[in-house]
Amino acid sequence: MVAFICSTILATKIVHIMTRTKKWRGGLAFLLSTLFLAFFFYLFPSLGDLLYGNLFYPLIRWFYDTVFHVFDHSLMLFAIGLLLYILVNSILQNGLFAGIKYLLFLLALFYWIWGFNYFRTPLSEQLNLEFAPVSDSLRLEITNATLAKCIQLSDELVIVEDKLISELLLKKGLEMADTLSFLSAADLKVVPVQPATLFLRIGITGMYFPYTGQGQYESALGPIDKSFTIAHEWCHSSGIGPEHEANFLAYLMCISSDNKTVQYSAYMHLLNELLFYYKITNPVMFEEMIATFTPTMTRHLEERKAQFLKYSGPVSELSDEMIDQYLKFNQQEGIQDYHRLSEYIFAWEIR
Repeated sequence: MVAFICSTILATKIVHIMTRTKKWRGGLAFLLSTLFLAFFFYLFPSLGDLLYGNLFYPLIRWFYDTVFHVFDHSLMLFAIGLLLYILVNSILQNGLFAGIKYLLFLLALFYWIWGFNYFRTPLSEQLNLEFAPVSDSLRLEITNATLAKCIQLSDELVIVEDKLISELLLKKGLEMADTLSFLSAADLKVVPVQPATLFLRIGITGMYFPYTGQGQYESALGPIDKSFTIAHEWCHSSGIGPEHEANFLAYLMCISSDNKTVQYSAYMHLLNELLFYYKITNPVMFEEMIATFTPTMTRHLEERKAQFLKYSGPVSELSDEMIDQYLKFNQQEGIQDYHRLSEYIFAWEIR
């Protein structure tokens, strides 16, 4: 809320300075109307559901699905290049203020084509989930069950092509959307970004790019991350803003799949969160659980750790900080939102 108030004050100052110039008035009106709607939906999320989630965003989604369904590869880098070209050209031809106007337009456009999804009714309310303290017995029960499932699946994994994983998860997502009315189901597959390792080098595993309507994932990811990331980005494309909500729905998508590799990705994500609790509170029990891992699980975790260490550095650290601030600006808790899957699982079990 503070961010919205500060943004409104800043926008008002800009208006005060530039209202004398007629060519700025349309752009400023667009920016101010965007800030007003964001604040309005923040105060009244049910109206955000009604006006944006149920009316406007489905039209945006239909447009993207209709126009871009023929592309099986990411258009993100092409779109970024085009947007940067327009920015530089605007500055060279019309000066710095033209570039500022263009950036403010892109910022406002972001909310109209996707960003207002941050201000809809929380998923926990949509699904009647209550985040309450969990008992030690229930935590241990869910942890042991998840561990057993990972052990079972790790012995049954088969190599699956990325394209098939995307197709399977798209099908699962569309099925889930039939029962969850708040989803504007995307009919586009999540596609790999090129070149490979690009996302890893900037400290992320996937991204939904609102200006093309495509979800992208890092093709170099291993079995633990690939399916879960694809499902996560599909949820973003279907109108889910918060990271923790996209994680939970991605988990439901993956575990409901008939494909064991897809299931394994979700259960291993959950297991990592559950075991972290015992690593902090009960190291002895943590080591006992780790000792039960199959060679496949151990290898996948070691490969995952090595991959992230290889590409970690100043760029990935800066990326984490930018993502953290971006989420906080949009009324989220920050980068820790990526690590709340277990909270949803506990609430889901006791609902």
